[in-house]
Amino acid sequence: MLALLYRHSTSGVLFYWCREPSSDEYMDPGKCQPFLTSHQYFENKEFAGLNETQSVRETAKESSRTRKFILRLIPWIISGALILFVIATNDMSEVSSAFRDINIALYFSFTIPLLCIVLMLESIFLYYGFNWFAGVGLFFDLVRARAATYLLGLISVFIGMGGLVLYGKRRYNISYSVGTNIMLNELYHELASMCTLAAVVGLLLPESLMPPGAVSQVRIITIIGIGGIGFYILGILVSRLLRRQYHRIKVLSGFADLSLRHYVAFYAIKVTQNVVYGIFLYGILASFGISIPMVATIALMQIIQFTRGLPITAFGIGVDQITIPTLFGAWATGSPGILLAASIVFTFTLMCGRALLGIPFVNGVFRDMVKRTESD
Repeated sequence: MLALLYRHSTSGVLFYWCREPSSDEYMDPGKCQPFLTSHQYFENKEFAGLNETQSVRETAKESSRTRKFILRLIPWIISGALILFVIATNDMSEVSSAFRDINIALYFSFTIPLLCIVLMLESIFLYYGFNWFAGVGLFFDLVRARAATYLLGLISVFIGMGGLVLYGKRRYNISYSVGTNIMLNELYHELASMCTLAAVVGLLLPESLMPPGAVSQVRIITIIGIGGIGFYILGILVSRLLRRQYHRIKVLSGFADLSLRHYVAFYAIKVTQNVVYGIFLYGILASFGISIPMVATIALMQIIQFTRGLPITAFGIGVDQITIPTLFGAWATGSPGILLAASIVFTFTLMCGRALLGIPFVNGVFRDMVKRTESD
């Protein structure tokens, strides 16, 4: 039988759960086990439901973590598959031979200063974005944040942008919707500048200076670039005409208040930044003895930047090794292994160079975020 025995205490009446007593131990409290206080007893069913809910939540969290891990692993799997394909379809002895012929002095004279210049240009763009969209932001803070999130960008450019949105929230208490505005503005002008520079090769470079195999390629790239410029201009006009509607959409509301001078400034910074990226690639190709017109390198670099920025591979690994030999194959002379070697150096330099720029600032950025959070 079940018996409830009452015992008064400072915490209330304590209930006991007793087994059926034998004749010689009838209802001996010493044989009973404490179960719940009187207050807990009446809420027992609620506790049981709460425990069940917590168990379901824990299972859901574990499942969510597993899915996120798999999603983060997919780009690395794709990159690995592309690298295996490149190795299987190329003569790697030519690649290793090309590495021995690289001009180290020329390589460092291009890569080190240009990576620093790109960081400064990206930080200037970020500084104006924070100040024009949110009215806050110190330049040196944003230089450090931009450099530190380079490490997140090694996984994906969008994860790096997410890190900047989080930094804005923790450091300056910028809402996530405003932070998203800032990042969308960067993507919008990134695309516009890429399209502009991609169209340059067809507009400025005479066909007489192009190798026969590159003429049709350049025409396609030029058409895509002009179309992208048209899309950029159309976007500005729509934001002017539908200003009231833009204000109602949180992630687009910031564009409604941008003036023409803002667009011009953002556009000019991004065009300059992507020109520097093109010169960066030009320097790497030149260090391998590959002579390609700089205007063509800058234009084709935009295609490379676009494809490597897609969130399907890890930091463009594998994509660079396919796009660079494909795009420059008609321009370069010599063995195909030279272009593949240059593409490997290009990827490695961007990865390691950005990591080295970002590592010194990680602790400072983290402290900034923690201090702001604690003060709030």
